[in-house]
Amino acid sequence: MRSGRHGSAPVGARPFTEALGLLVNTDRVDAEILARYGRLEGVEATAPLDPALARLQDLVLVRRRFVDEGASLGRPEQELES
Repeated sequence: MRSGRHGSAPVGARPFTEALGLLVNTDRVDAEILARYGRLEGVEATAPLDPALARLQDLVLVRRRFVDEGASLGRPEQELES
């Protein structure tokens, strides 16, 4: 199941948990509920990213933002207003 920064968070998991009447808040129960919810929603499990790869992706994103910002600084003011 995908969650957090590497996928989509199971937004409907809380109502799903309430519908099952399982409001106990333990890691074991949470894991079981999320697994059941994921199976019903057809979410496939994915392995977590290697920490080095995750860091590299973050760095590429930051670089892209800097490049885009730098490119916009070089444009004439009239282009930026349109």
